Amino acid sequence: MTSEAIKQLTGLLSQASELRESLSNVERQQLMGITGAFLGELERPDEAVYRITFNEVSTTLHRSALRRVPEARQHLESFN
Repeated sequence: MTSEAIKQLTGLLSQASELRESLSNVERQQLMGITGAFLGELERPDEAVYRITFNEVSTTLHRSALRRVPEARQHLESFN
């Protein structure tokens, strides 16, 4: 299936100049929107990758916040 999808897209790409000439402005805008959505979907990170990255960032931020707690406490105590 994957190779068939690539063949279909390659075929469309090879016909791009002919398509550009034959499509109306509205059809061209629609095709550009679909293409943009398709590209966005392909560039979207995998959910598992997002989950790992989010967990790493969350852990890093949590550790950073824990390191700053004594600094914050000292800062607050300096006002008393």
